[in-house]
Amino acid sequence: MSEGFRIVHSTGCILSPSDNIALVKILGKGTQGSAYHVRSSDNKEYALKLYHGSTLEKDKSIHSRIKKLVKMGSPSPAFCWALDYLEVVFQDSTYYGYIMKLRPPNYISPAAFLNGECQLDFRPLFNACLNLADSFSQLHLRGLCYKDVSINNFFFNPDTGDCCIVDIDNICYDSAYDYSANVLGTPRFMAPEIVEGQSKPSIYTDYHSLAVLLFYLLLRGNPLEGAREAKIKIFDAPAQKYLYGTEATYIFDLNDSSNRPDPEFHGAPLYMANILPESLMATFDLAFSQGLHHPDNRVPDSKWSIEVRRILDSLAHCPSCGQENFCIPMTSQTIRCWECAHDFTPLRIQNESREYLASPGVTLESNGKIIATVIRHPKDKHILGLRNETDVKWQATLPEQKTSEVPPGKSIIIGSGIVLDTQSSDAIVFTIA
Repeated sequence: MSEGFRIVHSTGCILSPSDNIALVKILGKGTQGSAYHVRSSDNKEYALKLYHGSTLEKDKSIHSRIKKLVKMGSPSPAFCWALDYLEVVFQDSTYYGYIMKLRPPNYISPAAFLNGECQLDFRPLFNACLNLADSFSQLHLRGLCYKDVSINNFFFNPDTGDCCIVDIDNICYDSAYDYSANVLGTPRFMAPEIVEGQSKPSIYTDYHSLAVLLFYLLLRGNPLEGAREAKIKIFDAPAQKYLYGTEATYIFDLNDSSNRPDPEFHGAPLYMANILPESLMATFDLAFSQGLHHPDNRVPDSKWSIEVRRILDSLAHCPSCGQENFCIPMTSQTIRCWECAHDFTPLRIQNESREYLASPGVTLESNGKIIATVIRHPKDKHILGLRNETDVKWQATLPEQKTSEVPPGKSIIIGSGIVLDTQSSDAIVFTIA
C-alpha cells in the first residue's frame, strides 16, 4: 500500500490532480498495457489500465478515442467503461490510461464454463446471452463498433448471468476511419470478409462475432468447425482462412451438408442442437446460412434479445430430476424431459395479468418491483419454492383449504392448487396450477 500513482492530468470526471491513488494490487499484464486494483483518496476502488509505450506509439489516436468514450458515458451497465482518462507518474515514469469499475470477484470467464470447470443452469446462461445482446444493441444504437467480440472479452456471474464486458479500448464510431492499430478481432470470431482482408470491422462484423459467441455459449462449439476442421492436420494461417473465410460453411447449413459436425470431435454441438428450441436453431441458421457471406442478412442484436427473452419465458422445471426444459408458454402440453425422459406438465404461476412457468430464478413482478422469486429447495433440487420478496406476510391457501402464512424472506413449496394472496396494496393473488 506504500506505492501509489500521482495524477498529473485527468479529464476530471472522477479524479483530479489533487487526488491520490493507492496501489492495492496488480491485476494483470496484457499486450496493450497493465491493469491495477487501486483505491482513491475517498476510499473508492477502481481498476486502472495503463498503456505500454509501444501501444501509444502504434495507436496514435488512442488518447482522443478514450477521452471521447469518457465524455459520452457507457451505453450499458455491463461495460467496464472508461470513467476518467489519466496521465500519472508511477515509479518515476509517466503513463497514460483510464480508470473503470472493478470486475466483481465472483464473475467467471466463459472459458471456465466451456472447459467444464463449473456447471450452469440454463437460466443464468440465457440471461448472460440476453445481457450481451442488449448491451451490444445499446452500443450499436449509438453508431459505435466494438470490433473484437469474443469469449475473451467478458465475464459473468454464474448465478444470475449478469455480465461485465471489458477491453473497450478499440471502440469507435462505425463510420470512422480509425481502426485502432489495425485491431481486426479474435481468430474464430472474425467475419469472413475480415478474414479474407476484404473489409474492416463494422457493426455488421460485430453481428457475426456476437452470433459466434452465443453459439459457443449455448452449443459449446464453433459454428464453422465441422468435418472440414476435423480433416485439417496443420492448423496454420491458410487452414484458418479456408475454414473462416470465403469457404466458411455453417455446420448445420440446411442446404450444404459438407461441413456437418464429426461426432468424434464435435459431440457437444450435435448433442445441444437436439435439446435447444427449434426457434433458436432457426435464428442461428439465419445468422450462419443466410448471413455468413451476406452481411446485410445477419441477425442484429435486437433480434437475439427477442429470441432469448422468449426462451427464458419457456423454461420449465422437471419434477423428477430437477432439470430445466423448454416448453411452449401459455399451453398445458405435456413435455418429455430431455435428461430423464419423464413426462410432466409444467407448473404455472398465474395472476390476472400474466402467467409464469415455475422454474428456478423466475421473478414475479408488480409495478416494476420484484415481489417473489422461484428458488430451488436448498437440500433437494427437485423441489421448488416461492420466496416472499416483499415486506408483508402472504396468506397461502392450500388445496385442502388449510391456510398458512409466508413471512418476508421466507418461502413456500410450490405445488398445484395453492393460492397466494400477497396482502399488498395491489391486491395481487397468485394461483399455482
